[in-house]
Amino acid sequence: MGDLAAQVEQCYLNIGTALAGAGGSFGDVAKLTVYVVDWTPDKMPQLLAGISRAAERLGSPRSRRPR
Repeated sequence: MGDLAAQVEQCYLNIGTALAGAGGSFGDVAKLTVYVVDWTPDKMPQLLAGISRAAERLGSPRSRRPR
């Protein structure tokens, strides 16, 4: 698969498909934990780009950072 942003986007799309198959949506999710191999802070823009692209494709509002 492609770069980190593409992988994150596909992951979120897959989760959205699984949720829809069970009659749910991201609105039903209380917590979502993301693990990234060899994480470094410079990867944050790619991670957020993938999430944003998936949210646009899913018609979801952009995710908010936890408090």
